Amino acid sequence: MQNRLVELAEITRSGQRKVTRAELADAIVEHYAGDATAAAVGLIKIYLPLMAELREVTGRHSPAREAQLCPEALAEAIIREECDGDPHKAVISMLGMNLAVTGELRQLTGKRPYARAGAAH
Repeated sequence: MQNRLVELAEITRSGQRKVTRAELADAIVEHYAGDATAAAVGLIKIYLPLMAELREVTGRHSPAREAQLCPEALAEAIIREECDGDPHKAVISMLGMNLAVTGELRQLTGKRPYARAGAAH
């Protein structure tokens, strides 16, 4: 069976229809064997390098501060404090944050930043 993430990427690329964040979040959770908490951690591991790159581009880079961030602890805090204990909501939230930062970086630099940041995943 084809990976749902690949299938959604092909749907988007072909222009058949727009893929919703909820669909993408479901596919990401499925990719993590149904573990929404692990999916949130995975998205945070992508988000942190994206934010570091954004801070670098905007001149607000703080390597010491970023080194202190633990993806697992950050995911737990987001799930608990911002998503009413629902890890699936955290996946949707982190997905939105990743897309926003990626878009901002692309606008500032003219490049596709997620190729480099995704390598940290």
